[in-house]
Amino acid sequence: MTYVLYAVTVLLWGSSFYGITFQLGTVAPEASVTYRFALSAVVMFGFCLATGRSLRFGWRKHALFLALGAFMFSLNYIGIYLSELYIASGLTAVAFSSVVVFNIVFAAVLLRTRTSPWVLIGAFFGLTGIALIFWSDIAAFDVAGRGAKGFGLALLAAVLASLGTIVSAQGQRARIPVVQLTAYGMGYGAVIVALVTVVRGQPFTFEWSAAYVGSMAYLVLFASVLGFWFFFTLVGRLGPERAGYVMVMFPVVALFLSTLFEDFQWTPLAALGVLVVLLGNAFVLARSRQRPRKGDTVPAEV
Repeated sequence: MTYVLYAVTVLLWGSSFYGITFQLGTVAPEASVTYRFALSAVVMFGFCLATGRSLRFGWRKHALFLALGAFMFSLNYIGIYLSELYIASGLTAVAFSSVVVFNIVFAAVLLRTRTSPWVLIGAFFGLTGIALIFWSDIAAFDVAGRGAKGFGLALLAAVLASLGTIVSAQGQRARIPVVQLTAYGMGYGAVIVALVTVVRGQPFTFEWSAAYVGSMAYLVLFASVLGFWFFFTLVGRLGPERAGYVMVMFPVVALFLSTLFEDFQWTPLAALGVLVVLLGNAFVLARSRQRPRKGDTVPAEV
């Protein structure tokens, strides 16, 4: 079941990149992200009410929910969107893939989690593979001026997403169910993005076209509700360092979809990069069925 969740999460998030392309244009990106997580939170809270799940938590738990919303459902997305104003999306993917390294470091420092050598090897192969896939963007990168700013924003987004992963693991250690954890995180995240949208002076317009509404529905129900529910479940089962490799794998899925729908042209380096990423995936998931150690994250519900 863990491997099924892993594969489905990769497919859902990989396909979300194509869905996001239908969100760009008329509506400000910050407003679209606000709608996405506000609607996702409504769906998650509705599911909690329909299934009789308790939504009552103390203020300490709400402080954790707020941190999750800030790191995973708002500020990191803003960083990614802003980074692509300065650098190519491929280079943003390269920088953001460093989240797998940050997960290893933060899990060791903040959660006292021991990292398997297999995970370290897999992370190395994953970063190398992503770099090969987007080598043309790396070769064209200009570190001066706007390029450095964009790359820095993408790295900051990776740090924030990694901290969000750690917060989700901490929440599960505190025995907070994944569904409620995700619902409150999305709710707080939507509020934060909405405030940022107002501060940046962006209008809350909406596009009623079939493409925009349809892609929003997909991003809400599949990429957000199911995607994050499954991902946080993986964090509880595999730990942040293994589950984080999902964020290295989903750009590969995005590339295959881009081949089908956007005429992406493959190169020998890109093909080699995919093989290297898959090799890293095999290392990361090696021996993932070992018995949990004392202090590791607890298994989470689906």
